[in-house]
Amino acid sequence: EAHNMSAEMGALAALVQAEGPEREAALNAFHARHAHEHLLIDKWLLLNAQCAGTGAAERIARLTRHPDFRWTTPNKVYALIAGFTGLNPAGFNAADGSGYKVVADAVLTLDPINPQVASRIATGFRSCKLLNSSRKSAAEAELARILAEPSLSRDVFEIVSRIARG
Repeated sequence: EAHNMSAEMGALAALVQAEGPEREAALNAFHARHAHEHLLIDKWLLLNAQCAGTGAAERIARLTRHPDFRWTTPNKVYALIAGFTGLNPAGFNAADGSGYKVVADAVLTLDPINPQVASRIATGFRSCKLLNSSRKSAAEAELARILAEPSLSRDVFEIVSRIARG
């Protein structure tokens, strides 16, 4: 029941850290209230990217197919994908490797559209070198998958190969 956007965003930022129907109801209500304001939809994507708990990568994959998300709009990509890699470390570094896979998929999808944005998203993998061996191996496998793409842009190749080399 916030009376201004700062209070509404603050409350939602706290709420996305707890799994449950209240979080989903609040995010859905925010989207419904602000669906006509593209900058607030970017904020909604960013809030979704930060959602803690199980299924974080699945949420990101699902949102890449949402009608309000566009691969051709860098701010939407940064809100969702960079928001996930930078602001949801537990989701991005999930033990099953699903966070790395969804980000690698994003890099491969973006590369033919906007190699500069794709390479910037790929920088999220830099932090993976600091993790335990199973997570590091999962991240390295996704980096290798990106590098195996025959039509990979020079931008993405440069960033990913540098990260893969350590």
